Amino acid sequence: MDQNRRWGNALPYLLVLLLLLLFLPRASVQAGIPVEFAGKRNLQTYPFQSGFSINTTDWTERSAPIIADIDGDGENELLAGNWRGRIYAWTAAGTLKPGFPISASGPIVGHLALADLDGNGDLEIVAGVGDYDNGDNGHVYVWRPNGNVFPGWPRTVARYGNDRQCKIATVALGDLDGDGDLEIVAGTNNNNFGPDFAPYVPNLYAWHHDGTTVAGQWPVEDSDDAAILGNLAVGDLDGDGQNDVIVARDYHRVFAYDGQGNDLAGWPRYTFVPEDGIWNVDPRIAHRFSAPTLADLSGDGALEYIVAGYRRPAGSTTIYNNDLLVLRSNGTRLSGWEQPAGGNGALSNSYLMQQASVVADLDGDGQLGTIVPTLDGWIRAYRVDQTLLWQFNYAQGKLIYASEPVIGDIDGDDHYEIVFGVYDPKFGDTQPVGVWILEHDGVPKASIPLPVAESGVLAAPTLGDLDGDGDLEIAAVTPRGWVYVWDVPAPYTPELMPWPMARHDLRRTARYIELKPSLERSTKTVRPAAAEQGQVFFFTVEIVRTGVALTSTVRLTDIIPSGLTYVPGSLVATSGAPDAAQAPTLRWTGLLSDVTRVTLTYATQVTTPSTVARTNAATIDNGRGTILVHRATVILNGYKMYLPLISRNF
Repeated sequence: MDQNRRWGNALPYLLVLLLLLLFLPRASVQAGIPVEFAGKRNLQTYPFQSGFSINTTDWTERSAPIIADIDGDGENELLAGNWRGRIYAWTAAGTLKPGFPISASGPIVGHLALADLDGNGDLEIVAGVGDYDNGDNGHVYVWRPNGNVFPGWPRTVARYGNDRQCKIATVALGDLDGDGDLEIVAGTNNNNFGPDFAPYVPNLYAWHHDGTTVAGQWPVEDSDDAAILGNLAVGDLDGDGQNDVIVARDYHRVFAYDGQGNDLAGWPRYTFVPEDGIWNVDPRIAHRFSAPTLADLSGDGALEYIVAGYRRPAGSTTIYNNDLLVLRSNGTRLSGWEQPAGGNGALSNSYLMQQASVVADLDGDGQLGTIVPTLDGWIRAYRVDQTLLWQFNYAQGKLIYASEPVIGDIDGDDHYEIVFGVYDPKFGDTQPVGVWILEHDGVPKASIPLPVAESGVLAAPTLGDLDGDGDLEIAAVTPRGWVYVWDVPAPYTPELMPWPMARHDLRRTARYIELKPSLERSTKTVRPAAAEQGQVFFFTVEIVRTGVALTSTVRLTDIIPSGLTYVPGSLVATSGAPDAAQAPTLRWTGLLSDVTRVTLTYATQVTTPSTVARTNAATIDNGRGTILVHRATVILNGYKMYLPLISRNF
């Protein structure tokens, strides 16, 4: 009686709880994010990651944040370098890691680079460190993840005279000699302004990871001794199986060197408008802050050299346009790029910005596009034939510049977004600055840009899973030392991050690596696994796409083996076009551009009295030359066996 009364008293509360469960927004079990976020075009401002933002009070130039597990403990850190020569490393909770900040002897103006240099499983930290206009030389440092200096480092770089501050604008890592170990490449601002361009001072260096100089022509000096103020790229440009070093100098020439520091055939190249321009007659494209990129845009298996710069009239320092060039491995311009892709002028001649292009397949057509922000206040995306895919005016009438973009799927819709910072080059506090997020077609998301304090975001943001919870974080730093981390309610999917950080990767190679859509996780199953004559059983094929959207038509062919008969009308699919008109050959065609999974099922009946095993194979063609075969085996008319029970006494 008392128990029944207690249940009766609880009944109204149970009904209320049931109603709440029915009408409250439900969570997506698969993605781990609220359903209202999934697939929406316009997301609202993201919350900060717990523990952020942080103000270091240290001035930061173009050194972008970086997310990585530096000590191999399974937890990521957020690293950032700054003008005071400090390198911070924060945990996901925003607390400083023991041993940090690391302090160096001078300013860090370029990106940090990370790699396991000694093969022990953790990541060393590489940075270029300049001087504070005190007549000192610059240095390249390597630290262990505990903050101790790596053996053989730092290494010293030359400087030109005592009246010019020494800066190391860029470091990058790559195996230059093919021995499996990484080399460290650095570019400096050495620039001879003296008479007759003498004495020559090198500004491009390469060392082994133990600090010894790489054999060959290293360090390299340009015959016109122009400064390196932009960024390096490392990759196999000429296709000989060895990495090369590419760089643009503060001049109208671009360079490519092999692993020994020799000029590649066809390099360096003057950059005139047009390609065969005449000295002091035709306009030239200068590369003060250019950051070249390597990618196979044409799809022929060879890398292209992609670089943006500023257009100037012959004999003048006035900037009147922006230009994007795509060069073949021999230095000639790619077909369709004989004339560069130009912009709409320049917002200022007094303030300049980095010219950094990035690469991704934005529209899912299987071809790479190039995305570049320019000095006219626009960001543009071009197809490989130089067709303008879209353009967006990020400056919107203000003197505002943009960082290098990063690219990834940040809302879980299987399409890429473009993320970049905007900043006031005068470093004031009145302009609308922050982090822009554009859809793959160039349309901005709602409530964007993400606001930041003071000046804006000069260095590229970073996309990653800082706290290891499976969803995405966006990290950014401001020139005045603010460090922001936004917690994005979407899954972090590495295969959907084609350009997730400055210069593409932890080594800062600026070398695009293709992210291909994959159907490797597709499966075929049968239930039950054994059947007798006259019995009906079922095959199931799961076509599962991982990675980027697959725009080609996918085709499946499944031929039912002898001894089995297709049950008419049983072939069904969750999407696409199933076809059983020619049974026992079953077919399906469909797209996996907007879906990641298609389930096909069909029934068969056993017609043979024989005791046999039959294997049924489903062949999947992804429409891009990849064929997958998935099999399932069923036992027909098998004998039942019963094993005796054995009792064992202990």
